[in-house]
Parts: sequence; structure tokens; C-alpha cells
Amino acid sequence: MFFSDARLSSWTFHGGNFVSRLQLRNDSPEEVERLMRLHYSHYLSYIVISRQLLNYYPNYYVCPGERHKLLYLDLARRFGKPAADLTPDRSAMLWCCVVGLCLNEFQRYFLAPIKP
Repeated sequence: MFFSDARLSSWTFHGGNFVSRLQLRNDSPEEVERLMRLHYSHYLSYIVISRQLLNYYPNYYVCPGERHKLLYLDLARRFGKPAADLTPDRSAMLWCCVVGLCLNEFQRYFLAPIKP
């Protein structure tokens, strides 16, 4: 059994289903902030589960955590928003790809041109 006071989820159900909440409805600052906050919250939840609860790195839960981190950082970059000081974890993404959990966001990250 694991006890934690960490917040493991966020409220996402109001006015639409869960899938529609993970997409931008428009480019308004409020909508971008909402989606960034949602992806960041999901990233933090997966970190608690993967690194603290299971105490094994890497594991399955690292993959969706890295995915939400990349989506969060991409939104911040695209819309010029300030972001938490996060860095994509290439080794975790490579592990995910080696074990067959290579998500589209990881492939785009690996194929993106390297900026000086």
C-alpha cells in the first residue's frame, strides 16, 4: 500500500467528454492555459505513479508521462507561454521505443531538427 498527499488527477469532466478536453478548441490565451495546465497535471500524476509508487525506472508509466511533458512544452513553445523548467528525457523515450511503446510525440521529437 502506498500513501501520498500528492494530487494524482485533475477534474476534466465539464461541458464535454475527456477526449475533447485534450484538444485545443481555439487559440485563445485561456484555452491554451487550460490545455497546458491539463497536460502538466497529467505529467505530474504519471511521475508520482512511475517514480514514487513503483520505485522502478523506467516502467510503462514513464511513457505517458513523457508524452504529456512533450505536449506541454510544445504548447508553451508554439504560443510563447512561460513553462515550467522541464527537459525532455531522451533516455526514457528511447526505452519506451525499444520496448514497443514509442508514441507519435516521441518520433516527432527524435526527427525534429536540432537547434543550436
